[in-house]
Amino acid sequence: MRLSAFQEHYSLHDSPINSLQYFPEQGKLTLEVDICDDGQWPFPIKSDPMPLTFVFTGVSHYSVSTGSLDCEQDEIHDARLLPSAKPGKEIIEFILFTTSNQGTEDVKFLQIEAESVNWVIS
Repeated sequence: MRLSAFQEHYSLHDSPINSLQYFPEQGKLTLEVDICDDGQWPFPIKSDPMPLTFVFTGVSHYSVSTGSLDCEQDEIHDARLLPSAKPGKEIIEFILFTTSNQGTEDVKFLQIEAESVNWVIS
């Protein structure tokens, strides 16, 4: 399934990252974030965040542009698809905003090259 199918119904704007787990021997990566049903953040009053888990399969690699992923500071601002040189794969790039301890906002990029992505909303 393609990320564009997800983006037709949900927004990742300002979604906090809960966890990222990579299983290289299985070629699998899971990324858990919080969203709400209307894609707005902060969540409306009485609207609980919904944990959403992306499950990437056929993962060749993933990378973070600067430093490492900080689940307490990094939030997904947006996501886009990039072409891959490998047949049958696509690169999903998550644009992350992170707030440093000094209060400045920086941009990071999390790229995942995979064959497919599925998602589960809890």
